[in-house]
Amino acid sequence: PSFDPQDTPRETFTMPMEEVRLGLSTSSEASAADGPAWARLFRLDQRQRLQSAGVRRIAYYYPPVISPTDRDYVASLCQGELSDYPCIAPVDPALLSKLEGPVWFDEKHLLKDGAETYTAWLANQIDRSGALK
Repeated sequence: PSFDPQDTPRETFTMPMEEVRLGLSTSSEASAADGPAWARLFRLDQRQRLQSAGVRRIAYYYPPVISPTDRDYVASLCQGELSDYPCIAPVDPALLSKLEGPVWFDEKHLLKDGAETYTAWLANQIDRSGALK
């Protein structure tokens, strides 16, 4: 119910499509890493609270963004600090190539059509990860 699909880009989003394509086509250079101490402690506390409430499995995902630096950061966390959990970073070239068109609300949010593309991809990734089994 909180999803508010948008059909037109934010007025302030003026990034040229070529720049969008370049950002999305830049391959990942992630290597295993931990996040800052405050973020690790936040995630640890969050996991403990969820498990205390009866959640049996914890998984992480991050929606796609145009910035390759942001995607690499998340992929690094998935390979490092979060490697004991299903962790889905949006670095799949097949996904990113489908998002090279005018499907962006702004640099970090998708329009309705892009969100539908990402949601289908994410559902497949969740299924493949075994996070719901």
